[in-house]
Amino acid sequence: MRKRMAGVLLAAVSACSVLTPAASAYTPHYDDMETEQNGNFYAQKYEANFPDDAVFTFSHPVYNENTGGFSCKWDGVFAAMAEVGWSLPESYAGKSCKAFPGLRVTYDADFYTDSNSYFGIHGCTKNPLTEYYIIEGWGSWRPPGGEGRTGTVNTDGVLYDLYHTMRYNAQSVDGPRTYPMYYCVRQSNTVTMGVQNRVAATVDVYGIFQQMENAGLDVSGGLESCGLFAECYGGGRYDASGSFTVHSASRSWNDGSASDWFLTDTPPSFIGDANCDGTVDVSDAVLVMRYAVADREAVISEQGLKNADTDKNGNTDSDDATLILQYIAKKIRL
Repeated sequence: MRKRMAGVLLAAVSACSVLTPAASAYTPHYDDMETEQNGNFYAQKYEANFPDDAVFTFSHPVYNENTGGFSCKWDGVFAAMAEVGWSLPESYAGKSCKAFPGLRVTYDADFYTDSNSYFGIHGCTKNPLTEYYIIEGWGSWRPPGGEGRTGTVNTDGVLYDLYHTMRYNAQSVDGPRTYPMYYCVRQSNTVTMGVQNRVAATVDVYGIFQQMENAGLDVSGGLESCGLFAECYGGGRYDASGSFTVHSASRSWNDGSASDWFLTDTPPSFIGDANCDGTVDVSDAVLVMRYAVADREAVISEQGLKNADTDKNGNTDSDDATLILQYIAKKIRL
C-alpha cells in the first residue's frame, strides 16, 4: 500500500510562551529524532522542564502503518506539542500567503483532553517573522487567555476571535527572537472535555489571513509552515493529559487546483476489523468495548469505525463488540 506524506511531522514539548518559565529547580531535558519510512520524512523533538522526580509520559507521534493515521498521547506532562504537515512545497519557499490563493486545510481527527489542551492549525512566516494559531477546539483554557483581542473573523460562516500577542526573546525558525503571535480562536468550541471528540472541518486559512491583514496584522512574510497541531500545558501541576489521532489531513490552494496531502491511505475494509490489522479477533472486540465506554486510549480510525459497525446502525457500541465475539465463536456470519 502506497503511503504519501507531504511535509514534516514535528513533535515538540516546550514551555508555552504565555506562561511563567520553569523555576531553576527544574532540569531541562532534550531529545531529537529523525527517521524516514517509505520515502516519507518524519522529525520528532521534545524539550521539557520538570522536577527530577516528576512522572513524565509523552508518546512521540506515530505514523500507523495499518491505518495510515498519525497519533500521539500525553499524560502528566509539563507541556507538549505535536504537529503533522509542518513544511510547504519547496517550490513555494519564501513566498507569502498571496502565493496560496484559496489555501484551505481539511482534517478529520479524534481529540481528547481532560485538562489544558487545544488543537487547530499552526505555522509561521519569515521576513517579517510571525507565528500564528487558528484554534479549532480547547479544553480547560481558551487561548490566548483574552490578551490582545483585536476583532472578529468570519469565514465560511464560522466566527473566530482575533488576538495579537508577543513572544519575547523566544525560540523561532530564526533562532531567539522577539516577534508577534496571532491567534484566531473559533467562538464555538468543538471540544467537550473528558470525552473523545471526533473533529472534522475545512478551514479557510487564506480567508483568515486576508482578514488578519484587514485588522492591521502583518502576515506579509514568506509562509514557512502550515500544519495541523495539538498542544497542551500542565505547568508545575503536571496534569496535562490527552490524545490526538489524525485520520486524514490535506491542504489545497489555487482554488483547489493545487494540493498536497499529509495522510491519504485508506486501510483494508473488513467487517469487524476495528483495529484495521487485516484480521477479526478478540482484540477487535476489546477495542470496540473500550471505545464504547469512552476509554480515551481506545482510538479507532475512520475506517476502523466503519468496520466495527457490524450491525450497520451508524454507531460503534457494545452491541458491535458482542457481534464480533459471536462471529469469532462461529455463532454468526458478518
